[in-house]
Amino acid sequence: MSKKQDVFFPRVPGPRKADEKTVPGFSVKAGGIRRDEHPTSFKTIYLEFDLNSGDAADSDIRKAIHMSGEKYCPVRDMVGNNVEIVTDYRITL
Repeated sequence: MSKKQDVFFPRVPGPRKADEKTVPGFSVKAGGIRRDEHPTSFKTIYLEFDLNSGDAADSDIRKAIHMSGEKYCPVRDMVGNNVEIVTDYRITL
């Protein structure tokens, strides 16, 4: 039986450029399902982005998630071909 493992990353502040949205709060929850057989590496990784913003739209967060995975995150390149990565997001005001 696969076991789901959860990890929580607290708020991650970052620099703000003139064309970016106002984001007073941001967090990511990560979890995964491991393979039953050896080696028991992850077969699925879940990333849930929680964004607090009054002016960010769905398209903004989808673009940010895409850019983080395709351009900025070398780990995603390393595991992306062997592990299913599922992302979800929530925007609160």
